[in-house]
Amino acid sequence: MKSILQNIALLSSILLIASCDSGGGGGVADIGVSLPTPTNGATGSAVKGVISGGNITVTDASGADISLASGTTTNADGSYRLIFTQAEIDAGITAPLIVTISGGNGATMVCDIDNANTTDDCPVGDGTFAAFGTSYTLPADFQLSGIISEIPADNPNADPVVNINVNPATDLAAAFAKAAAGTSALTATDVTTATTAVLGLIQQITGVNLAGQDLNAITIPNIADNTAGASDLGLALASFAAAIIADQGANESVSAAIARIKASVSVDANGNITGTGTNLGRIASAVAKALAVVNEKSGGTNAAIANAISNANSNAATLTNQGDSVAVIAKPPAPGSTEPADLTKTLVGSISDVITNIVATTGAAGFGVTGAGETEVFATELEAVRLLTSADATAAFNLLDAAAKDAFASGGATDTDATDGVTGTLAVEGGVVTVTDATATSGNVTITVASGTSNGDTFEITGVTM
Repeated sequence: MKSILQNIALLSSILLIASCDSGGGGGVADIGVSLPTPTNGATGSAVKGVISGGNITVTDASGADISLASGTTTNADGSYRLIFTQAEIDAGITAPLIVTISGGNGATMVCDIDNANTTDDCPVGDGTFAAFGTSYTLPADFQLSGIISEIPADNPNADPVVNINVNPATDLAAAFAKAAAGTSALTATDVTTATTAVLGLIQQITGVNLAGQDLNAITIPNIADNTAGASDLGLALASFAAAIIADQGANESVSAAIARIKASVSVDANGNITGTGTNLGRIASAVAKALAVVNEKSGGTNAAIANAISNANSNAATLTNQGDSVAVIAKPPAPGSTEPADLTKTLVGSISDVITNIVATTGAAGFGVTGAGETEVFATELEAVRLLTSADATAAFNLLDAAAKDAFASGGATDTDATDGVTGTLAVEGGVVTVTDATATSGNVTITVASGTSNGDTFEITGVTM
């Protein structure tokens, strides 16, 4: 960046030249000098649909506002470029930085969800709707944030300008980072942990490999306009952004929908996303709907998006089956990590990429006597494994456990009749529940227990088959 001394030196040299005018008369009067405008600031784009005229504010690591010399609203295409005041630059700006886009004052957003054969696409929040691709006014309480952990080091040939994108994924990361910091100043570790967790959530739902990616480096296309040339990463994030509207209630404001979704998930001490199966399943279902819109608008020829739709629907079903039980979505593997868990995650991600590429390039016809393709056979085998290790198995066991606890609480013999998903006999004697030939079914998994006991707390079973 240019220092004050450099600016003074530049001014002095201009005045010196002016005073040496050879025309006589003691020099030239009324010389106007424009000092270079400071260019330290931030650029990015605000997409939830595209947000136009959104009000921009920036805060530093401690949450203090950073004053802006220019660039206080987003452009028509959602882009922005803001400049910090020279006083802020001279005083020093402490990262991490959070850029927040707010509604009000005529700010608008493009509707990015398309409900087929209807114009009731995006709920405005007052009982009316906006049609796909049209813009509608954002409420004054609308806010969406982006975050960056560090400001680039000074470049002697250019002033540092950071890129901070603003979308529902970055907004969720900013919320996680602020929750981790609590009343303390934000740290780079807070930001890294938060953004990695969000990438893990989107990767788990869509199947698109986001390990090692930078949220601020992924360009999100305007799916209501044109997705040509957009990367799979960008389309995955665009779908996550559009999922906010896909999950929005008819009379719910977009602000309320964003707040509700953020409140439904959190990050645990290990950096993994946690939430109930119901809440995470709802998010996955909304992403699947948004992906279908992306697939349609991009011509339906993107194999990665087709695979993502299938992945999102599968995740939605699995998570929803867990109900109010807590589900954990692991963060992506750290690039280059040799930890066993990260190596396993990398392997699974590689297998998924291979399957997607096979589907895209070779099709899947004529394998074996069934006529199924290689990918279908492999997918069938993976599905069989998933069913035995998925939430269906957990839910079935939970049904047995609940029945045993009910019997213990009642203090008497109970013959179950499948109304609670369990059949068999549970008898109580001496403060112990004895389970005999009981079965429980959830989804595609049935657990059969030959015998078991419960003291109302610990449930021990033997002779288990699935």
